[in-house]
Amino acid sequence: PNIMSVTFYTTNHFWHHYRNLHYEKAATNDFFVGQVADRLAKARRRRNLTQEVVRFDTGLNVGRIEAGCSDITLSTLADLCDYYDISPGELFQDIVTHSS
Repeated sequence: PNIMSVTFYTTNHFWHHYRNLHYEKAATNDFFVGQVADRLAKARRRRNLTQEVVRFDTGLNVGRIEAGCSDITLSTLADLCDYYDISPGELFQDIVTHSS
């Protein structure tokens, strides 16, 4: 191996481990996320909207959100509540953070 390949390997190896140490994925509360995702899907269906229509209107991939595959910001949650014409209180009513 020449000096360039050794330098490249060493640099990549360092950054790979650095990223893994400092940017590990935060733990998620799958139970809570699943409930919120289910509520959002129900709100969409109550308005007879397809995921495609919501995505076209909002630019949000609601399919991933409703599947619980995508963490969303509070701003995105507020936008969806406005779009579905529900309050955040209605969305979160009776949702719990952990199963009992």
